[in-house]
Amino acid sequence: MRKDDRPLPMAEVASAVGCDVYELGRMILRVVDFLDLRSDFPEFDIVHSLERTLKNSHCFEDVDGSKLDTMKKQGVFLIQCAVKWFLSTGRRPLPLVVAVLVFVAELNQVEVRIEELAMEVHAAVSTCRARYKELLETLVKAAQVLPWGKDVTTKNIVKNAPFLIQYMEKKSMARPGEKRKSLDELGLNMEDVIKECLRQNNAYTESRTGGTSSQNDSQYFSTQSDVERPGIEDVDRMEISPECLSMMYREFLNENPSAYNSRSGENAHKRSTFKFDIRDCWEWWEGKSELSKKLLLKQLLEKDVGVDTMPPSFVAGQVKCRMRRERINAAKLRIEKIMHPLDANGTVNCMVDPEKKSKKRRGMVVDDVDWEDLIIETLIIHGVKEEEIEKGHYNTLLDLHVFNSGTV
Repeated sequence: MRKDDRPLPMAEVASAVGCDVYELGRMILRVVDFLDLRSDFPEFDIVHSLERTLKNSHCFEDVDGSKLDTMKKQGVFLIQCAVKWFLSTGRRPLPLVVAVLVFVAELNQVEVRIEELAMEVHAAVSTCRARYKELLETLVKAAQVLPWGKDVTTKNIVKNAPFLIQYMEKKSMARPGEKRKSLDELGLNMEDVIKECLRQNNAYTESRTGGTSSQNDSQYFSTQSDVERPGIEDVDRMEISPECLSMMYREFLNENPSAYNSRSGENAHKRSTFKFDIRDCWEWWEGKSELSKKLLLKQLLEKDVGVDTMPPSFVAGQVKCRMRRERINAAKLRIEKIMHPLDANGTVNCMVDPEKKSKKRRGMVVDDVDWEDLIIETLIIHGVKEEEIEKGHYNTLLDLHVFNSGTV
């Protein structure tokens, strides 16, 4: 690591020397400041950390060499996409490395437990799970570009990942400003094309038997004219004879013998479930994208993978600010009711009497007030700006405006 000018993770060093990682971090900052090493201090290489973990981890020691090389390229591709999606911004890098490796292992049908891998890289399991959840949620957002994207969830994203990764590969290899010609630009109406295909009643049998006449096909399809033949909008009305269904089923069993396996003994009459995985028969990974190799941050941000997201920490901060804004408005209303019990109409604004709380009618809603609401009320009474309260630094604001203000 020293020869390659790459720093070791602090968690790994702290585990080796038996020291607390936070104490080690403070000492590193003191040494860096004292020796003025900030300009020469190398940055943490998250791509190299992924490759190093994949190479040295015991979880992948039984994996074939070719598959391991494919997993490395897929991991580099996904972790650079994660960096582009700001999943590593302001976070520790090792939990994200664990999350990407666990996802790649599941994608290649390699059993890896997130607890074991997190223990090897000295990362907190809960943090690794959080990064894994964020990765799945971001991939689901990216999968919305697929025709069936609305059906993709965090539970089935692994099955849809080959299609998504192939799309992101093609998207990243496209030139800036280059647009693919759509079917509309080519002058094709997709609905008309599908209807025309459905009208060809001999297409399926000709491909099977090598040129059977349409007269022989009439036994499997209804004898309607081309005008009356149903289109795509009423395909449920299409009539298929039982002989046709039986023939198609026998051909399917001949091509897939594993779909019809009987069990021995008492369960001989039960059929085993046929499981089909498209990853077993489709080489979806090409690895031709530049994202499969380490790129500089500037080059990485210029790549287009089909979706752009905001940093999760920034989004979470904005959500918390909106929640604090609602709390501030509610606190102002409560203060207004106490300070001005008479409203504009001259009626009395009565607060809920705690002694009569048990006598409230069923269905009457009373706002719950917790410690955060009480702190916000206190800060508003002491004249603290609402913009400062929204940031959530309650301890600092209490020290500045309440405890050191001379009033209680």
